[in-house]
Amino acid sequence: MKKIVFIVLLAALVCPLFAGNTALSSYLLVDSYPESAAKGPASGTASYGVSNSDLNPAAAAGVENFAFSAMHSVFPLNISLEKISAVKYFDFGCLGVNISYMDFGAYSGIGADENLYPVLTGLVENPFSIYGSLIYARKFENFSLGAAVKLIDENLSGTPAYTGAVDLGFIIENLSVDDLNLGFSACNISNKDNDFALPLDLKAGLSYNIKDRIRDIVKITASADYLVYDQAIRGGAGFDYAVFDEFILRGGFTLGNKQDLKFEAGFSLKAGGTSFSYAYVPDVLTGGTHKFSISGAFGKEQENSEKPEAKGGETFSGYMESGNYYYENSQYRQAIKYYEYVNLLYWKEIEDMKDREKSSFFQKLGICYYNVRDNKNAKQYFDRALYFDRENEILKHWIKSLK
Repeated sequence: MKKIVFIVLLAALVCPLFAGNTALSSYLLVDSYPESAAKGPASGTASYGVSNSDLNPAAAAGVENFAFSAMHSVFPLNISLEKISAVKYFDFGCLGVNISYMDFGAYSGIGADENLYPVLTGLVENPFSIYGSLIYARKFENFSLGAAVKLIDENLSGTPAYTGAVDLGFIIENLSVDDLNLGFSACNISNKDNDFALPLDLKAGLSYNIKDRIRDIVKITASADYLVYDQAIRGGAGFDYAVFDEFILRGGFTLGNKQDLKFEAGFSLKAGGTSFSYAYVPDVLTGGTHKFSISGAFGKEQENSEKPEAKGGETFSGYMESGNYYYENSQYRQAIKYYEYVNLLYWKEIEDMKDREKSSFFQKLGICYYNVRDNKNAKQYFDRALYFDRENEILKHWIKSLK
């Protein structure tokens, strides 16, 4: 009785939006990183990156080498969450790990009197939970799959409890139009135990990038999730707006059948390959939640000592076709491999191109390097592109911005 009452109280404190919850470990629903939390809790379902791998394990497939993210969250009532995630790319796929520690603060213990009414025992309880997951994800051209095995160690009333679950998900890129992604995941798949289970959460999302010829300007997301055992559904929409390369504003709203309309907001500051993010998630019952994170990607992709395998055959046109494929799918590091191979061995064919075609080729190389944050090479190729198209105002603008 004591344990059940205590867990129900904790669930109500941490996740009041799902007051009808018949599931244990409701805190699993509020541990997303600020990049997603600022746009709605399921907004990262259709986006790649280490910070979205807890919402959809397929998101880990977007990591090209090594990426990490670490978060500190401050909830109402002295509840806090520490979290760290990392993903590493291998030839056979991406492997990742998420580790979280939820500290529920100190509470007076709850017991029951002879009439089974709850009473304070006078003892101080320090409930906590440590949980984590091992992730495997792999990308197949424009389709990615992911799976995660999750382990949970709860100590909510002086007695440890151990639970396991599985997450599954996929992401489809360029759905019907370029830069439109669809994602779906099923999180916390587990067995019921005495009519209680982890909060089985089905998530679906869409994301769409609006670009100029160089970079992403606005990212729009729409998402929904359904808590199966609670019969609770919530949906929302959000956006990222790149004010400039180093500063991103984001915001969104969430609405469900068991909650009022609420708005979230946040931002990211970038410096080199590292970014700092913040999100504020309000709640009318308990107050707001503050989330802080730092994330980054380090190391360069290993150089392939062999020439890349072209999709259209080992010819000039075959390598150009492969480079264009990866370029159009925003896989810039892969595109660079093919374009640089063309640039190195097929220079005579490039010389035979018309000036506008040469300019377009070098401009694409510049855009690829810009998107992998190699501004030195980006400017070099933009300069070469401008040499063959002197009146191109867009090239002049970006060359000036890279000085």
